[in-house]
Amino acid sequence: MGHLYDPFNPAVLRLIKYTIEQAQKNNINVGICGELASDPMAVRLLLGMGLRELSMNAGSIFEVKKIILNTSMTQARALCDKVMEMEDSARILEVLNAGNSDLG
Repeated sequence: MGHLYDPFNPAVLRLIKYTIEQAQKNNINVGICGELASDPMAVRLLLGMGLRELSMNAGSIFEVKKIILNTSMTQARALCDKVMEMEDSARILEVLNAGNSDLG
């Protein structure tokens, strides 16, 4: 079943974004925990979706914090808008990787 796991599938990302939007509209806090929350490829995208609570193992905090501190909300929202128009997870990963290349 592991080969079916693709958190960057456009449908999965749209579902996450929709959940965040609906929670915000109803004044409900929403967060994400686990692998996606600590994935450097996903952090800017999740911020752009409106997510403000990320839960992860302690070993991931430094890298994720570095990404957050080096990302403007304008950048994150623009990245999210671009990704939400895409239909292919491989292309999404290319865009996310290019967006993180400036972080060293």
